[in-house]
Amino acid sequence: MLRIPSNLPLTTTPASKLPSTPKNDRLQHLQHFQPWTGAPTDLPIYMKIKGKYTTDHVPAEGPG
Repeated sequence: MLRIPSNLPLTTTPASKLPSTPKNDRLQHLQHFQPWTGAPTDLPIYMKIKGKYTTDHVPAEGPG
């Protein structure tokens, strides 16, 4: 289970704001994430596998 330290700020502070403009091609403004409710989400997880690993190595019935 992921534990978030309680001493981390949960709000945006002036020190954490980045100066950028809508025309900036290097920085992009992102929307804040919704607060986590503690419930699992259906987010995909992407992993980089080292070595030889192709679809030939994955059984048709799935993992495990």
